[in-house]
Amino acid sequence: MNRFFVIILFSFLAGLPVYAADAPLKNAGFVPSNIWYSKEPFFAGEKIRVYTIIFNGSTVDLEGNLQFLDNGIVFGTAPFSLPGGGRTRDVWVDYMAKEGNHVITARLVQVMGTDVNGGKRSVILENSEAGKSEQLVDLDTDGDGIGNREDLDKDGDEILDIQELT
Repeated sequence: MNRFFVIILFSFLAGLPVYAADAPLKNAGFVPSNIWYSKEPFFAGEKIRVYTIIFNGSTVDLEGNLQFLDNGIVFGTAPFSLPGGGRTRDVWVDYMAKEGNHVITARLVQVMGTDVNGGKRSVILENSEAGKSEQLVDLDTDGDGIGNREDLDKDGDEILDIQELT
């Protein structure tokens, strides 16, 4: 009977997918950053979506605004409401990418709490700012998905830029 069980178990396990120990499994585990984008890389002139996650582990229901900033300047605001009790919510805004170096951050502002009796009051959060995401946004003049800094043929005419200079 034990031998029969071992054969059945081995047959079952042999049918499972195998993953190499040295190859990381993508798209699983923790979110790599608390700010992420609808696509990467993205280029100057593209409209993308910028995301973050907010968490409410308190017993108070929260509502307010989440601001997204680019180099310290607000570029988008999204209202949020989030019940207490360990809930999370992703929040996003659209962003028009501009060429250059950018530090994207997010912060919660004008946060109000609602207690169990329905009373609202302003609250100060211990953790009201997200981490930062540093981005170098490049141009992609020929639309081939390769930024101009790395593209050997920026105009897409199949003649290398260095050959066009001679």
